[in-house]
Amino acid sequence: MNYVGQQNGRDIYYFTTEGKVDWNSKVFESSWLLFAIGDDPDKEVIIAFVDECIAHKPAYICTAGKACELIHDSFDEGIIWQGVEHSSIYAPMTTWHDDFKEGIWFAVNVACHEELVISKVVCINLDSKSDIDKSNLMSALS
Repeated sequence: MNYVGQQNGRDIYYFTTEGKVDWNSKVFESSWLLFAIGDDPDKEVIIAFVDECIAHKPAYICTAGKACELIHDSFDEGIIWQGVEHSSIYAPMTTWHDDFKEGIWFAVNVACHEELVISKVVCINLDSKSDIDKSNLMSALS
């Protein structure tokens, strides 16, 4: 996990799935927003990631990159299946953003939850083909 900085009262973190996400990190304990990035991730990586992520209940889910719609739809399907299998009502808002800068700006400045104050934006890059990394993450917010 890499702490990137803070903006709009939200701590911003960056992970890659290649580095294996530490799901036991305190970052995932409460009121966090997922910002998933992917240009050409492996479908198996998406499925495993979606299942694990949903188990940690992000308050909001945003996706960006060339595969943003696919990742977004995978989250919507995963949320529906989780509700059917566990008879639970967990339905975070999900959005996809074709433009990375627009997406990260939305995640940090606009996305909100009606019951929780989102205090963390956790950016997770799902593949090595994406040119987004922590070094240009904050510059996209400038």
